[in-house]
Amino acid sequence: MALEERVKKLAEASGLKEAEIKKLIEKKKEEAAGLLTDHGAIYALEKEYGVAQEETGIEYTKIVSLKKDMSNANVVGVVKEIRPVKKFATEKRSGQFARILLADSSGETNVVLWDKTADIVNSDKIKKGSVLAIRNGYTREGLDKKPEVHVGNLSRILIEPKNIEPAFLKDLPKISDEMKKIGELKENESASTQGRILYLYPKSEFARKDGSKGQRSSVIIEDETGKLRIVLWDSNADLIGNFVEGDVIRVENGQARTGNRGLEVHIGNRSRVMKSDAKLNLPEVAKPKVYKVGEIEPDQESITVSGRVMRTFPVKEFTSGDRTGKLASLIIADETGMVRVVLWGEKTESLKDVNKGDIVLVKNAYTKQNMNGETEVHLSQRGALELNPSGVSMAGVAELLDKNSEEKKIANIQPDDRNVKVIGKIEDVDENPIVFEICSECGARIENVAGEWICDICGETEPAYGMVLSCGVSDGTGDIRAVFYRDMAEELTGMSVPDALNLVGKSGNELEPIKHVRGDIVGKKVTLIGNVRYNDYQDKLELMVSSLSVESVSSAPKKSASKKKEAVPKIPKEALIEEEDIEIEEIKLDD
Repeated sequence: MALEERVKKLAEASGLKEAEIKKLIEKKKEEAAGLLTDHGAIYALEKEYGVAQEETGIEYTKIVSLKKDMSNANVVGVVKEIRPVKKFATEKRSGQFARILLADSSGETNVVLWDKTADIVNSDKIKKGSVLAIRNGYTREGLDKKPEVHVGNLSRILIEPKNIEPAFLKDLPKISDEMKKIGELKENESASTQGRILYLYPKSEFARKDGSKGQRSSVIIEDETGKLRIVLWDSNADLIGNFVEGDVIRVENGQARTGNRGLEVHIGNRSRVMKSDAKLNLPEVAKPKVYKVGEIEPDQESITVSGRVMRTFPVKEFTSGDRTGKLASLIIADETGMVRVVLWGEKTESLKDVNKGDIVLVKNAYTKQNMNGETEVHLSQRGALELNPSGVSMAGVAELLDKNSEEKKIANIQPDDRNVKVIGKIEDVDENPIVFEICSECGARIENVAGEWICDICGETEPAYGMVLSCGVSDGTGDIRAVFYRDMAEELTGMSVPDALNLVGKSGNELEPIKHVRGDIVGKKVTLIGNVRYNDYQDKLELMVSSLSVESVSSAPKKSASKKKEAVPKIPKEALIEEEDIEIEEIKLDD
């Protein structure tokens, strides 16, 4: 037989394309260091795919005639059901397996695919209704006491084989791979459909009534007839990581149920979900509009906004009713305004890599109005925070702060004024310790309890350090207490946290850093931008400084009193001392 004929026959028997067969021939020749000819290589492939044996007339066993413990079982049948891959681990080994329900004219049997052979169920090479030939399998007694066929590394699976007796194929049952449109699905039926992913909801854990843990994830898909939520349970929830919004996915053997949001399809142990090459008659996915901050309004859904980070706030835990969780926030700005972005749950982890001055793209967020009447952007499970996206540029922090601030005389300042600009002179510096202990993990304030440093969020922790400084500022119309945190305190004093720690350590006096810098600070003319709050304890207004400009700055920053650097705990980039109150009046839950 000519080489081209053999390539064509092997392609038909294996389900591969002729071009793929030719690549495998070249690979075989390379592996043999050039000792194999084209005919030698294709013969090896024919052996692997069972083509040569088929030509001599192999005998297949009817499913009804299978017996347990057969060592060379050959069956052919139609795929009736495909179940997902499952992972396992024992003391001896770990691996994976999947099950296929195979039927012929005499009955049906489970086919168990082990290890690499199980990967085939994660592709669309086999579907409900596909004809499979299993070569060199072996049988074992299944849970139903009936023999089932096992496929291992020495077995072969032929998809839609062409070299089997036509009469044998003719007797196989007809099983259709009926994929319904979303609009055709009905409650309480086995559902197979496909659609394009609109939204992804990441995996989350939950507690069952019996105390065990479960997990689930979900996607919203669409086709020409409507939208549908697909809920993936337990091990299937991990599949969410295989997809992105815009992918077309195929769902087989799901269960259609009516949920709080209408009809849903639930994916369990007998279901399968995979990417699909199906072409749907849907418009191209439009790129989401990137809103300017000034365009944001309350009660918007699925919006995307970009801005430069003006400030970040540490993670906090909260309790609302019988639910606990955590949140964090940051302030972003562009040339049209400033807005607070609130991150919920696992999204708070995103802040670990965010620094003041970064540009962020907040995707798939929603907006709400807080009790002060201000619009906030909220990011929950289905959203994402992209750091320093390519192609996005805007003005720097100082320019944006100046553009979005309102200059006021101190006498006209009101409680809760936001982004107010004050131009005045520093009259005095509070004599308080300048360095405070903060959590090295989340940046929140910590306490020493019985010799252990305790963070309300992280539990037992190691201390890092931040700096805070309070000054009296006047402008001729009045005076206000200005509070400088972290980088603002370092910029005003020209002194770093290690410098301050070194001064305290050398002198044994916690007020030594204040004495060291007071002479250089008092009398300076400054331009400050920040938010105003009322201090109940001191019964006065305070300006929480977020931007600082000094009229006369010394030519070089003040250096530490000690030339030798002392080892101090590393200060996390996300560490902040200030604890602003964030109202938790409503929590939006996503599946």
